[in-house]
Amino acid sequence: TMTLHNGSSWDIYELYISSSNQSNWGNDIHGNDIWGSGGTVDVSNFGCGNYDIRMVDEDSDVCELSNVYLCGAEGTVSLDNEILLGCQGY
Repeated sequence: TMTLHNGSSWDIYELYISSSNQSNWGNDIHGNDIWGSGGTVDVSNFGCGNYDIRMVDEDSDVCELSNVYLCGAEGTVSLDNEILLGCQGY
């Protein structure tokens, strides 16, 4: 299990994680839940490797991070305002 921390000022309404070598996103792994600002999401069933992460925030802005190394044993991955705004082109 890996923990994702939302340290940004925005709620995340959709969260997708796919292997970097795949071309489709699959299902929203967080379902109908909202990943609130300051909240965490525990993600399981992902082996260690490089992944792409797609997030859609409360304003329907899309943030995609490519080729992020994720590994459950590595602990927490954090999202902050700089990362979210940066991948949205601000």
